[in-house]
Amino acid sequence: YGNVIAHNQALWWMDLWADGRFNSPSMWANNAVVSATYQDSIDAAMAYRPSIALIYDEETYFWLKSGCNDLTQPNAYAQRSVFQESGVPVGYYHIQDLPDIPSSVKLYIFVNTFRMTENERALVEGVQNNGHTLVWLYAPGYVTETGLSLSDMQSLTGFPLLKNSATINTTVTIATGSSPIVQGLAGHTFGAASTIAPSFYGDAAKGGFTTLGTYSG
Repeated sequence: YGNVIAHNQALWWMDLWADGRFNSPSMWANNAVVSATYQDSIDAAMAYRPSIALIYDEETYFWLKSGCNDLTQPNAYAQRSVFQESGVPVGYYHIQDLPDIPSSVKLYIFVNTFRMTENERALVEGVQNNGHTLVWLYAPGYVTETGLSLSDMQSLTGFPLLKNSATINTTVTIATGSSPIVQGLAGHTFGAASTIAPSFYGDAAKGGFTTLGTYSG
């Protein structure tokens, strides 16, 4: 309940197994007090101003084949806990919300934007400035309105990318380097021990970027 109040959310009680687990007068007496408190919170609510925005695309999953749990479970489900435990205010948005995201947001995490339309790409361009940092979790914009496009991924992110069609393990080992982003983490391995295909990585021959980590193997 405290988390709901803090994030201007709603609370939904469900007796999923229909076994009468809410059949207690004392529970509902307490719920009346809670509801009154929540009304006070609504009346005095201030706009939520997160520092991090997690961006989702509702239609991306129509372009995945069945049996993609190794991608979707860590990507769209488990990662929520990572950011909720970061100690920083986090907001959740659809990609269409980009023009209306509060100015307090400095870090944009594009969670599952594997599929992007031209209109959505234009919305992304609107936040690629003013000191914002954009993080792309997997295959950003790879699925376009006309097919699969590595070049569209490159123009969207600014990174020269290559595609690996083979199935890989998605754990990432932090590279040795001078970047303050990974200071003290060289050699550590992160990520879920799951497999995906295809994968994408920076084209070292073209350069223009710093490698922070590599897929295991």
